[in-house]
Amino acid sequence: MEATQLRTEVVGVLKSSKPPKGNITRLERKTILDIKSEKLIMILPADKGKAVVVMGTSDYEQKVISLLADEKTYEKLKKDATLVYKKKLIDILSRLKEENKITEGQYRYLYPHRRRYRGCTVRRKYTNLVIPCDR
Repeated sequence: MEATQLRTEVVGVLKSSKPPKGNITRLERKTILDIKSEKLIMILPADKGKAVVVMGTSDYEQKVISLLADEKTYEKLKKDATLVYKKKLIDILSRLKEENKITEGQYRYLYPHRRRYRGCTVRRKYTNLVIPCDR
């Protein structure tokens, strides 16, 4: 019963709390949204630290392609392995749902929805990536 009471108290606190006041003006927020919607500019977290990197989309794509051209790190796969991994994930989710280890809602949330990626599939020693390529 203690868990239920604690849960109820936490829900009450969360519902009555207000988000903190923003630290940027409405104009600054609009400007950020405008920049984010711009397709020619990429805003990314830096590799190190908490900095932000702003760069042109074409520069970003060239950088990715040059990194993936390193044949010592990446290899081009003969076949896209997405469907194999999707089937494995569905099997695991189905088993967890049957064993009542996840709820129906969690099952639906985690279920891999139909998405098709176009591009070349490359493998880094322990990671699969999909990148655009010329065909």
